[in-house]
Amino acid sequence: MDCSAKKILIVDDDKMMLESFREVLRSNGFNTMEALSGQIAIELFHQCTPDVVILDLNMPDMDGIETMQRLREITPGIPIIILTGYGDIPTAVEAMKCGANNFVQKSGDFDDLMTVIENIIENNLKKLPFLPLSPRQAEVLKLTANGKSSSEIAAMLDLSEDTVNFHINKARRKLTATNKAHAVAKAIQLGLIEPEQNA
Repeated sequence: MDCSAKKILIVDDDKMMLESFREVLRSNGFNTMEALSGQIAIELFHQCTPDVVILDLNMPDMDGIETMQRLREITPGIPIIILTGYGDIPTAVEAMKCGANNFVQKSGDFDDLMTVIENIIENNLKKLPFLPLSPRQAEVLKLTANGKSSSEIAAMLDLSEDTVNFHINKARRKLTATNKAHAVAKAIQLGLIEPEQNA
């Protein structure tokens, strides 16, 4: 196995999804290693350390969180992107709390994933320019991270729901995030907000 080129370890128990990722990544110039389970991923990881791991959150036997923890025991600084079919806020927050570098939702559009991978490989994740969040935008994002809906946040802050959504969208654009869950994940990663531990 060539260990000199940029390589991605893809871990997903869905064989068709695994093949789709392999095709997209190889067409973009990356080498790939594929694993259908967490245990196989660990074995491959010992053979040749990848530059980035794309890890499905929901797998039988050993799920994505446990696999991530095992891989980090081998190489603490390995960048890991958690992949899930659910683009909800609690999933994004939980993945980031557990140490994921980023969170990407499964979809037929791989642009978000490629952007995240390229940023990580270029080691620019924390150097990417972004406009600072206003105190209100940070407050709204933090409440969103804690599982509050826009209507609940509006009631808590004595704002209209449209105003809450305006602040969320403004924060999303400042963080160059593709959606609300991505904005929350990036804000946590960059240390701009810290969700409640029991949220």
